[in-house]
Amino acid sequence: MLKPAEDGGGIVLRLTNPTSAACEARVHAPEGASLTPVRMDEQPTGAPVVRQGAAESVWPLAPFATLTLRVEPSA
Repeated sequence: MLKPAEDGGGIVLRLTNPTSAACEARVHAPEGASLTPVRMDEQPTGAPVVRQGAAESVWPLAPFATLTLRVEPSA
């Protein structure tokens, strides 16, 4: 799911793994964008922020897990 952030700053991307096997999600975002893991209420989880380079970023997803990322353009 992709939606605007509640505060209007960036977008929120929700990744889900509906299976019983662990997997990886590959995210392509504009170079320099920041990808911040957030809770469902869009507050940061404390996990490291990823600054998107030219390549994709890879996010592990546990079985039946959801990962929410806040994507913001480069400053």
